[in-house]
Amino acid sequence: MGKLSKVWRKLPVPAQYICKSIGIKKMGLVVYKDACKRRLLKKYLNSTDPEKAKVARYVKENGLEIIPYDFCKKYDCHNIKVYRDTDGYPFVIHNGKKMYGRKDDSDDFFAYYYSYTLMEQDPESPHCYVTDNSRIPHDGCIIAELGAAEGMFGLDYIEKAKKVYLFECSEKWHEPLRRTFAPWIEKIEIVPYFVGTGGNKDNTIQLDEFFKNREVTIVKADIERAELAMLRGGGRNIFQEDSASLYLYIP
Repeated sequence: MGKLSKVWRKLPVPAQYICKSIGIKKMGLVVYKDACKRRLLKKYLNSTDPEKAKVARYVKENGLEIIPYDFCKKYDCHNIKVYRDTDGYPFVIHNGKKMYGRKDDSDDFFAYYYSYTLMEQDPESPHCYVTDNSRIPHDGCIIAELGAAEGMFGLDYIEKAKKVYLFECSEKWHEPLRRTFAPWIEKIEIVPYFVGTGGNKDNTIQLDEFFKNREVTIVKADIERAELAMLRGGGRNIFQEDSASLYLYIP
């Protein structure tokens, strides 16, 4: 897919519009997914590794999915009710609390987004943050949620937390986060930076620098392959070997 993407980006914009209008891009994605499925089945369907064989069987029966397990079928976006504030911001009721989406999200998209987020945190999911009951955030914890997006992790533990730092570089998520956490506004701080090794350069901040005069006991990081840079940026202080009281959640 990388080669196809490079070719697509090199096309003049008018050519891209033409390809979209006649469905060439969609056809290309279908062909690519079908080729990926065939390669996956050929390599893993008869694997001696039970986990790989199980995933291959799922793909054979259900097609390619980001999380290819039977438990995913529990999460049907059509069963999710999306509401709207008077000014158009969508929200769902998550464990008795309002959780907001971006204003330009359609109801169908936000329902799908929410169902997929729930699916990721199913105990059977490889993406689940908290799989060990002994590591459930405790009363008085201080959470840094890196890559907060809708802020579901922080929302799940906001009543236990003393403070929640919501690191989210996309401005489109800032107003939804403010609305979601309005009942606990004194507990939260939205941090509009990427997290990495670059200090305060290029809209990127180091955890060591940010928490120089602040406490933190839980770091949840879902930051699109920037995890290593994040660890390096917290290596002098946050992630020292003697930080026994710090919990780190990385999917």
